[in-house]
Amino acid sequence: MQQVEREHVREWLQSHRSAAVVPSSFTARFARVVNGWPWESTITPPWKALPAVTVDLDGADWQSQVARTAIGTYEYALLMYPPDEPGIIAPLLPMLGDIDVLTWTTGIGWKFVCGAVRTEDGGWDIDADAFAGFLTGPELVCRA
Repeated sequence: MQQVEREHVREWLQSHRSAAVVPSSFTARFARVVNGWPWESTITPPWKALPAVTVDLDGADWQSQVARTAIGTYEYALLMYPPDEPGIIAPLLPMLGDIDVLTWTTGIGWKFVCGAVRTEDGGWDIDADAFAGFLTGPELVCRA
């Protein structure tokens, strides 16, 4: 079963009408960027090589902290599920506020989001350089 077909994700999508399921071509494109990073180990993204900011999603000012990062310049974001599955593009802050709900069935490992923007033709484009990662707990690591 694909992640976007899971009941809790479908319910989230129904309650966030501006969210959209996008084809796996979006997640595959973002995954190529992520997989090309110089990972510090098999499980650690290259946070030391990138300017990054850790945001506590349980903190009172997490939204203003995210706003000062690269992904925070976007109104929308792509949530990457496995690259052969569809992803979700949704308003950034509601998505990040519910990132644990949207990813709890994806298994162990980092989950990533990147900036998304509407194109002139009404479609979507992504900015894989404006990203954030979530592993467990309330910590979100954002590219500065």
